[in-house]
Amino acid sequence: MKKLKFKNTIVISFLVFLILTGCYHFDFVVQPFTADPNSSFDVQISVITTDNQTGLSYFGILLPIGWGMADSIEYINVNTNTTGFMVYSDSLTQAMSIIESPSENYYWWVGVDYISMFYQSTFTSEFTIYTDSQTGNFFLDYMLGDDDNGLNFQRSNDHLIIVGDLMGCFPEGIIFTSQEEIDNFQANYPNCTEVAGNVTITGIDITNLSGLNNLTSIGGNLSITDNDSLTSLGLTNLSSIGGVLAFKNNINLTSLSGIDNLSFIGRDLRLESTKLTSLIGLDNLATIGRNLSITDNDSLTSLGLTNLTTIGGALNLKNNINLTSLSGLGDVTSIGSYILIQSNYALVSLIGLDKVTSIGGDLTVSSNTSLTSLTGLGDVTSIGGDLTVSSNHALTSLTGLDDVTSIGGDLTVSSNNSLTSLTGLD
Repeated sequence: MKKLKFKNTIVISFLVFLILTGCYHFDFVVQPFTADPNSSFDVQISVITTDNQTGLSYFGILLPIGWGMADSIEYINVNTNTTGFMVYSDSLTQAMSIIESPSENYYWWVGVDYISMFYQSTFTSEFTIYTDSQTGNFFLDYMLGDDDNGLNFQRSNDHLIIVGDLMGCFPEGIIFTSQEEIDNFQANYPNCTEVAGNVTITGIDITNLSGLNNLTSIGGNLSITDNDSLTSLGLTNLSSIGGVLAFKNNINLTSLSGIDNLSFIGRDLRLESTKLTSLIGLDNLATIGRNLSITDNDSLTSLGLTNLTTIGGALNLKNNINLTSLSGLGDVTSIGSYILIQSNYALVSLIGLDKVTSIGGDLTVSSNTSLTSLTGLGDVTSIGGDLTVSSNHALTSLTGLDDVTSIGGDLTVSSNNSLTSLTGLD
């Protein structure tokens, strides 16, 4: 008989969701675009509070392994002109690393202090980060938390810094806000085929990106957001993005055709509030270094990432109300962090995850009201975090989890109205 190993006890219960309101947020993070190896650079941060609170506050940074920080970071309460120190905590750093496993070759630094916050207080800090001999493009993430909301409550992510020699133009990034800027790019910058920094495309009159078809790589992030007139791409020679590729609120873009040669994304692929019907156009994408996040895409009915083999971080599929199938993820063998499959109301099975054997973090399958089985997870043998199956009202069995022998956290099965047994985990 199969023996399951749990770090904690099995919990069979109804889920209780606690909704917490925010009490502060990042105002700005000012980080230089470039730095030298074996040197240092300063980062400026401002945090604004929106409520009164007194207690422990946390601040964290995701850094490349080999880079260093002081054991404490001084900050100033601008309203009272008083100072304090966020002091490094080994236990909180370990806890944050469990909440979000660091990307490969990165680590978390987390500090803590007891702070009294008042409405619309501003806290600022300038601190030094020390580099080592590594060169290339690096992305730093920043985190806020407190003892009420826990670690990882607020984030400011994907801050690019280039260390050493530049590979390409525009280390400070470039922003396109009109079709004219895109159409004139090759004439204005004839030798720029590789952008070292970030590329942002957002403009009400932008209809296509063909004027950027000479670009072969982007070292930073590519953000294509809020382009109401965009109907087609045209990034036909783009093969590599070092950071994040994000599509959001392009209300007339229904296809990703025109980015067909893209094979590598160093950090995240994010598709949010799009009108895409499928992900065909990303057929050659093989590697996503960190997270694949597909959320709130009402028109999406299928995927199409047929050559994707690697997701280094999390898989987040949420609120895609017409997504019926996960087919197109069939070559992915492992998920480095968590899987969240939630509120995809037309999804009937998990077929498409057939080759996944391990999940580094939590596996959550919830509120997928048409889901009848977990078939598609049949090769999964280990789950590093919690396993939660809840509010999948058509789910009749847990068949599909038959090969799972190790769960690192808790098992929660609740509010699956048609589920009559735990067969599949026996």
